[in-house]
Amino acid sequence: MLSICYLGGTIKSSEQIRFKTLLFRATRGKAYVVFYPIMVYKHDLLKRDKSIEDQCVYLVFFEDGPYLRDRVTKICGSFMGSVFEVDTANIQDQVENA
Repeated sequence: MLSICYLGGTIKSSEQIRFKTLLFRATRGKAYVVFYPIMVYKHDLLKRDKSIEDQCVYLVFFEDGPYLRDRVTKICGSFMGSVFEVDTANIQDQVENA
């Protein structure tokens, strides 16, 4: 049975292409990444927090295995953003509460 693993996190929007290319090359096309813009509320903009404005959320899908998990985790950690392992058991609850 094929087991899929999910990793998510945040990176700067300007590094999307480099992140996607590096993941594709390091995993030989066995990892798929999707990017989502961070929706910033107006009251957060009043605080003038520039660190949120130029970031996006990513979600990486890959086959679970020790080699691939190690490679993807190292690449995600090298981009100076937050990295989270997504639990698939209650993924709908996590998305709604985020």
